[in-house]
Amino acid sequence: MQDNPLPKSQFPLSADALKGVTDNWNSVTDNWNSVTDNWNSVTDNWNFSDRQLEFMTDNWNSVTDSWNSVTDSWNSVTDNWNSVTDNWNSVTDNWNSVTDNWNFSDRQLEFSDRQLKMPLKDVAINNLLPVCQGTRTKL
Repeated sequence: MQDNPLPKSQFPLSADALKGVTDNWNSVTDNWNSVTDNWNSVTDNWNFSDRQLEFMTDNWNSVTDSWNSVTDSWNSVTDNWNSVTDNWNSVTDNWNSVTDNWNFSDRQLEFSDRQLKMPLKDVAINNLLPVCQGTRTKL
């Protein structure tokens, strides 16, 4: 069996020409491998960028969740403060009511004390006077 089935006249390359073709082929192969490596690098960078984007998205979501938690906590503090303010206003209103009652009681005591010190006929006149004035009756 022949190593080269073509007759020598149909394959007229010299050894130098064959070496040049082989070198060119190797250069094309090297360039192709370089293109493949570059493409793989681009793909790796895209994948890395995707992972970075996922990481950044996860971090952003975490920051957003934390901010929402802070906002919720602040709203809770505000609600509690409003409740304290409402309670304090209620205490103030109750205290004012107690003070008003004391003042009314003091006036009642003063009135009773004055009545106790008046002669009996003056007490009767003073008690009837408002009724009489309301009916425009004179004593």
